[in-house]
Amino acid sequence: MTSQLDDLAKAFSEPSAEEIAFHEDRRRRGLGVGLNEQGELVYQRDINAKSNSKSESSGKSRD
Repeated sequence: MTSQLDDLAKAFSEPSAEEIAFHEDRRRRGLGVGLNEQGELVYQRDINAKSNSKSESSGKSRD
């Protein structure tokens, strides 16, 4: 028999579809900040700009 705490932990162990969509939208719009491997702040807008410039230089389109 599982406890309520075990049930709660299981429910929150994986993101919901809504949470995934929310964060995908934020990344797409260039919102958010995080840390890179060196512990430095990185901005999603900068990551998106680098990704877009790479795809443009290779002739690929990102929609």
